[in-house]
Amino acid sequence: MICDPCLMLIYKTFKSKEKVQKVYFALQVEDFPTLSALQEATGLVRHDVRGALNFLQGAGLVWGDGCHGLSDSGLRLLALLRDSDQPEPAEALCDDCLLEIGEFLPSDGYTVLSQLSSRPTHSRHDLIMSTAITDARLRDVLRILEGARLIQGGRAATGARRQRA
Repeated sequence: MICDPCLMLIYKTFKSKEKVQKVYFALQVEDFPTLSALQEATGLVRHDVRGALNFLQGAGLVWGDGCHGLSDSGLRLLALLRDSDQPEPAEALCDDCLLEIGEFLPSDGYTVLSQLSSRPTHSRHDLIMSTAITDARLRDVLRILEGARLIQGGRAATGARRQRA
């Protein structure tokens, strides 16, 4: 299970992500809801629910395929959030927690990570061509890696669309 300071760091990461928060807290209400049930509970579209689930899965808070549920770490985080005496968030994930999160990464996640580490910038097209992963799956893998705190964000990792001032 992920340690308490690392859980608080993970929460700090998604606290400002409204869609991820909605899905996370909707999972505490119902046991293993389907995507459709989560859509109804959160008011989000299917694409946003899937993205949030991928993020949470990468963080080690959710598990499942088709129907999802909170992991032991996800349940522990809920308990920590209810407690008034919360630990301070870690500065970075500790080695043990990184190893635990890494155990549940999909194999294509490691493929994408190796490609991202080999060159500083990539386009989504470059990643698709070099990994033979479909565009839809690549989007899912990038959200999982973002949730695992291994990349800063799918758009930033691929050099895709930048915010204009």
